[in-house]
Amino acid sequence: MRILGILGSFLGAIPGVILYVLLTRINFYGSIATIIMYYGAVGGYNFLTEKLKKKNYDEIQERESRFNAIKKENFSPFSFLFSVIPSILGVYLAEVINFSMDIKAEYPESPIGEIVPFAMANVFSPEFNYLIYIIISCALVIISAVVLFYKSREMMKY
Repeated sequence: MRILGILGSFLGAIPGVILYVLLTRINFYGSIATIIMYYGAVGGYNFLTEKLKKKNYDEIQERESRFNAIKKENFSPFSFLFSVIPSILGVYLAEVINFSMDIKAEYPESPIGEIVPFAMANVFSPEFNYLIYIIISCALVIISAVVLFYKSREMMKY
């Protein structure tokens, strides 16, 4: 069941990656999209693991919304912690895509087969300004994970 949740976590981070790239292309602060990336990863994990659980619906449970409160049976702490990994990998992927697009715009005659490996190898290089965005984005992912983890534990007490 966790394997399907892990797959859902990676699939849930994809909209955040797309939004991150779009926001950075219009010169907006794209790191804000990492919060969406993280929550999408958590939601994707929990959505696909819910599909495997046995469903014993009665009339009252079916009418009760799952989105009103975080309940112990709906979210697992593992999903909160694991979803950091696809989110950070998504940040790296989004920055590589952004860096590749910048290189392609500057050198349109270069083939994409040479640009992408160069971008993957040099996205952490201090001579390019992408490292600070990666650090800020990863910090936002970790802050989101900590906040969601503690808020969910607080809500489960009630």
